Amino acid sequence: SAASQSSSKSPTVYFNEPSKKMSEEEQAVKAYLTEFSQKWLAASMTKDPVEFESVMGQMGMDTDCLMIRPSGNPADMNTFKAMVADGDILVKKQAIAEFTSFRLIADGKVAIVTYWEESEFSYKGVDNKDKAKMTAVLEKTEEGKWKPIHFHRGSG
Repeated sequence: SAASQSSSKSPTVYFNEPSKKMSEEEQAVKAYLTEFSQKWLAASMTKDPVEFESVMGQMGMDTDCLMIRPSGNPADMNTFKAMVADGDILVKKQAIAEFTSFRLIADGKVAIVTYWEESEFSYKGVDNKDKAKMTAVLEKTEEGKWKPIHFHRGSG
């Protein structure tokens, strides 16, 4: 029925609504993604693919989690490990600048979040500094922790 379908999703919440108080779940997702971004940066800077995979695994990232890059090309854990190992990508800065929207679906087991991320990195020797629009799809585990399922990075 339509009533049961609508109960499995929440309306999209925009973080920039001044009168809006964030729910505990929104705060938890925001904190998780902030920590994930910081650990991604630290793990990338080690230039050690085993360390990178270990740190991302601790954050719940499975090897099949994909990030769709601005070029449209997907990157999985093996892609990122190779880029870290061969020095193709050298990340100097990565930080979430602003969260823009949040939505829970699947009875609160999936979160869809959009945010702006500021980065400074070198890819194959070419310096880049940009602000990218990110979409993250997170799944809540049986233990109640969030883990990434999919990212989409668009040019800002």
